[in-house]
Amino acid sequence: MASLGVSNILQLYNYVLPFFKSLEFKSRKAVDFKYWEVAVKLRALGYTTKSEGRKCLIEISKCMNNKRYSTNLEAGKTLSLDVICKNLDSPPIFDLASGLSYKAYSDIAKVSKKGNVGFGVNVYDMDKLVKGSPFCSYTQAALAMGNINISSVISKKIDTGKLYKQRFTFESSV
Repeated sequence: MASLGVSNILQLYNYVLPFFKSLEFKSRKAVDFKYWEVAVKLRALGYTTKSEGRKCLIEISKCMNNKRYSTNLEAGKTLSLDVICKNLDSPPIFDLASGLSYKAYSDIAKVSKKGNVGFGVNVYDMDKLVKGSPFCSYTQAALAMGNINISSVISKKIDTGKLYKQRFTFESSV
């Protein structure tokens, strides 16, 4: 699950998961599917941004497909979905109905954990330094400008002198 890109996890959650839920599994694959379903939900709804969610995902990966394919006696133990996913009862970390993109939620979670600190950026609005500059990440600069979805724009335009929306420029502060 860790290698899934941002857009792929939402496609799994919105399209692939409902399709497979409509099918009837008559083998051990039914159990494996339930684990996979929970793993997709954990990832798509942001639970894996917390340590409990990551631990749950790891436990799921340890028991999927292992009963038939492993000589490890511990690998065949099936975990209770109730035990490993009790945190799914709490409200989701990412509210996908809010209108913010999955990428925006991921960026906000990254900033709250001090991720990508060190990529400082000064934001200029019509050659005037924006209040709060230098920002310690592109995402924080984007938040200050009121649009979380432009951190990739900042990364492309930083130190180029090119204007964004005919008014903003970005310079490295490091």
